[in-house]
Amino acid sequence: MRLNDRPTPFDESDWTIIGVQRTFQPPIVPSLVHVDAAELARVVGRHDHADTVRLQTVDDAAATQAAALAAVEARLAAAGIEVRSTRTGAEDRRIFGERFNLLTVILLVMAFLLGTVGGLGLMGTMSINVLERRREIGVMRAIGASNGAVMRLVVVEGVVVGLMSWAGALVLAQPMSRLMSYAVGMAFLKRPLSYGFDWRAPLMWIVIVVVIAALSSLLPAWSAARISVRETLAYE
Repeated sequence: MRLNDRPTPFDESDWTIIGVQRTFQPPIVPSLVHVDAAELARVVGRHDHADTVRLQTVDDAAATQAAALAAVEARLAAAGIEVRSTRTGAEDRRIFGERFNLLTVILLVMAFLLGTVGGLGLMGTMSINVLERRREIGVMRAIGASNGAVMRLVVVEGVVVGLMSWAGALVLAQPMSRLMSYAVGMAFLKRPLSYGFDWRAPLMWIVIVVVIAALSSLLPAWSAARISVRETLAYE
């Protein structure tokens, strides 16, 4: 039996939501739901009271947020209001950045190892290709192909193979990164991360792939340039 007609926070009731704020804060909190102040005061029984103040600045620059925070703290102190704790969005981003730096470093190390293994694999493939095309290379040398022309042929073929692998990876990048974003969010935050694809990454990777492919093809290209016509005629 209730002592009065005012509902308690543990009773089920209907609310009119006037806004939803998605935010990450350490420790992790869910999205914040905003309701009408008068309705909230009626339910909790407190009028003209607040324990938290949230401000939104014009831009999200750390300097702007710090300046706004200092101005608000000065005004509250002048009014005799004690501030127990403060935190800006820039500080939240910095904290989350530090927490995810370890994961970022691990992924970068894995990408480096995969690139190294891919380069070694391409080097082996191009070496086998040169070995199987010794007669073709010998004919090219017989009709006047220079060492530079033979090396360029092998290096260009290696770069083409690398670009084909980059195109295949670009097709798979979207679904795989979406899946990884969801898995990481559920593992660390118990909620999916907001996914965003940065198109600067494929442009950076195409440069990296071309460099790795060219370097991996240099040794096979040098071996191809050393093949003489006499060796190709004697090769079976």
